Amino acid sequence: MDILREIGLAEKAGSGFDKIFTDLLKKGKPLPEPEETDTSVIFRINAEVSSEKLIELSLHYENQTGKSLKLDQLFVLSEIVRRGKVKLSELAESPNISPYRLHTILDNLQDLEFIEPTGKTSGLAYILHITKRKSTEDKIEYVKAKKQDKARQKEAILRYLDSIDTINNREARALLKLQEKDMSAVSRLFAELVAENEIVQTEDSVPNNVKYRKLK
Repeated sequence: MDILREIGLAEKAGSGFDKIFTDLLKKGKPLPEPEETDTSVIFRINAEVSSEKLIELSLHYENQTGKSLKLDQLFVLSEIVRRGKVKLSELAESPNISPYRLHTILDNLQDLEFIEPTGKTSGLAYILHITKRKSTEDKIEYVKAKKQDKARQKEAILRYLDSIDTINNREARALLKLQEKDMSAVSRLFAELVAENEIVQTEDSVPNNVKYRKLK
């Protein structure tokens, strides 16, 4: 049976549901709600399109990769499109998404610039990538999410300076769980905090190690 399935002459029982659900999501339609009776389970298909954005993303993925989105990828994208911003913990708890595949799916969708992370640690969430937003409302939502993210980062730096006298770029990246490629983004955070009269550069700073302290 394994050999027959591999060469396309047989399929696993129950796989029809996956095919139906995949096709529905790719066409922007809602998933059917099961109705239980004493003798059966009924699935009613709604013909109404509930998410044109999901249709657009599905077509874009096919054009970009030459492959169709898989069902678990569609579930992740559907949640992010529907809710705008979804925490990693919420995605992990979804009954339709395998926790074992979740990180692989998120990494793949990030690499292809379909989604991007916002926040950190327990507050880590995912939003639609800026390149996949066309409407004004979409772009406003993106800017709001990024502003909230930056505000949290600034707050984390200031809380750090409440306990530790100084901070530099490397320490801030470690604090915010950012990578070396984010060095310039951290420098911009410092510049904004200086302009807001929250921090000031220390007297013993050198070009390769600029340190900041909190203004009293």
